[in-house]
Amino acid sequence: MAPRCRSIPKSLLLLRRENSGLLVMLNKELILIADFFGSIKKRGIPAYVRDVDIIGRELCVVRTLRAPLWVGRLPDWAQNILMVIHEQFVVPMYFLLLRPSVTIFPYNSCSFVLSLSRRVVCIVHDLIPYKSTHRKSKFSFCYVACTSAWHARLGRTFGVVSPYMMRVLQSVPKFSRSRIVYIPNCFTSIEAEFSRSLVLNDDASDLRVLLVSGVGPNKDFNSALRMMSALAKDSRLDKVEIDVVGFGDASERAMKLIADFGQAGMKLPEIRVHGLLPQEQLVRLFQASKVTWVHSRAEGFGRVVVEGRLAGRPVVMSRLPVFGALKDDWTYSYANDDVDEFCENMAAAIKLGGVSVPYSKIDRLKREARSGLFKLLN
Repeated sequence: MAPRCRSIPKSLLLLRRENSGLLVMLNKELILIADFFGSIKKRGIPAYVRDVDIIGRELCVVRTLRAPLWVGRLPDWAQNILMVIHEQFVVPMYFLLLRPSVTIFPYNSCSFVLSLSRRVVCIVHDLIPYKSTHRKSKFSFCYVACTSAWHARLGRTFGVVSPYMMRVLQSVPKFSRSRIVYIPNCFTSIEAEFSRSLVLNDDASDLRVLLVSGVGPNKDFNSALRMMSALAKDSRLDKVEIDVVGFGDASERAMKLIADFGQAGMKLPEIRVHGLLPQEQLVRLFQASKVTWVHSRAEGFGRVVVEGRLAGRPVVMSRLPVFGALKDDWTYSYANDDVDEFCENMAAAIKLGGVSVPYSKIDRLKREARSGLFKLLN
């Protein structure tokens, strides 16, 4: 499809040297992304948006709208309110000003007004906000459920980040009138970091395992602690040490849960809980570990699985449908309630942990992300 061109008033030609970016936006296809948390958070959906931004710039002009840095110093409830104002009022103003070819809302929610346009896409990462127990307990989940339901009622376009979520949305009657486009995580923004700072742990006596967890109920850290207790009782794995990341500023919560388990008489391996880490340190932690461990009850994609494999390490992960498309010969899955299967998989993965093997599926993810954005533009 040929780029949509617009006539430019002569007065704007005077801006060519000072503001050539404005002229580019008026001449080419433009993707507008409402990435409110992009300047505040580094992982999760903001990391996904950075990849979409990089891939999108191969096809057209991309403009990303982010909150100012001072918003990150506010409490969560204030950030959530400002995020609603951003999506419902700020983004529509930019939509009218820039007239983008596509506007992407990447946080499961979207603008009520802009859903009237067929050029708006709502990205769905998982269905956790749609469960009634979450809608009743948290304002942000209620907001997501309401805005996306309105978007679906109008039959507008949704983006999904995994083949599993594609199948799920296609099976839900609420989304039957909507177009669903697959735009996966493609890890373009971090792939170079993993290859640039390659520091592998080849010491056979150092049995470090990296668990990427978090505060969400889907991470089920209590269940992960029970799995750790099984490691401590297994003679093959009783020397394993666990590094835990993902709790960020709530790392004290993880420490309290660990202490509670210890007071209850549960034997645990040595556990180190890390707070917020710069991306470079996190990458080095992935590579310094023998195995990456992903324990979860529900995920929208499985970013940590790919990060572990990008680090060249085997991955032991919960057996979730969404992880199926990411598996290779160096991934091991287990049922969350099967301690014996978990220990067998961990022992097998640790045996392989001294060798780095590249992840072969990353190029496919890039092609699929590029293809999804191209579909949106056409």
